[in-house]
Amino acid sequence: MNTPPFSNLSFKFLFFLYSFYISACKKLETRERPAHLTPHILEGVPAALGEFPHMAGIGYSRSIGDDSPPYDVRCGGALISARFVLTAAHCVASRDNVPKAVVLGVVNFNDPEEMSAALQIKIKETHIHDNYTSSTTYNDIALLELEQDVEYSAFVYPSCLHIDENDPSESETLLVTGWGTVNTATRASSDILLKVNLDIKPLASCNEIFAKYGSDRRLTQGVIKTLLCAGDKEAKKDACSGDSGGPLNLVIDDSYRQYRIVGIVSSGFGCGTSIPGLYTRVALFLDYIEKIVWPDGVV
Repeated sequence: MNTPPFSNLSFKFLFFLYSFYISACKKLETRERPAHLTPHILEGVPAALGEFPHMAGIGYSRSIGDDSPPYDVRCGGALISARFVLTAAHCVASRDNVPKAVVLGVVNFNDPEEMSAALQIKIKETHIHDNYTSSTTYNDIALLELEQDVEYSAFVYPSCLHIDENDPSESETLLVTGWGTVNTATRASSDILLKVNLDIKPLASCNEIFAKYGSDRRLTQGVIKTLLCAGDKEAKKDACSGDSGGPLNLVIDDSYRQYRIVGIVSSGFGCGTSIPGLYTRVALFLDYIEKIVWPDGVV
């Protein structure tokens, strides 16, 4: 049985882990930040440059053996420290489709000025969760270790992680961001970062929906606690192909562009349908993240 990662951890370790993240996040958000500009996603609206400074594009080579830019961005990710980007395991697990770099500090890939100022940093190592397998939807989480530290700016800055294992409340705002598919008929993707509001679906309701429409073989245990369901009540807005690995953002303070990463875009059945999308629940993988990103407990 696939049990939540925290099931065998002691209370003291859990207390330490939560205390560490609260302290780390407070330190990150109270640090003086550079001034920002004022003000796969179906039915999304364009994001402003610097609105999601943690948003990363995962870049792949355009031809075999060529590791140099420009890269094809086929997945998203989120900067969580100066050296690490959080993404989905299925984006980086293929031996034939290995990511080469991350792209940061840009929202419009067709804007020459933005692209000239964007950071394109090569990936040093890929850390895939030990329990991930491509045959299931579970444990779909990975970390990309960069070759060098990121230099923070108004357009490049890490986000804190959400540490509450429970679903966000209905009154809280959730935004998913990505450069993925914007037209399910033509499979055209967006060159501009898009954002869209989504609603959380409780696990019980989500399991009922998947049971009604038929779960595939990747959900052998159903929709379990390590997953999170989110969708649009009107079945129009959604993450889609190409948005995988990107963050599901809980809005903390929109004016200061502060978010918590609640989930990672993982999988779904179609785009913009009555079936919610599935996201990896970040709060249940804090131990995995901490051991790799902050092994000495130092931010």
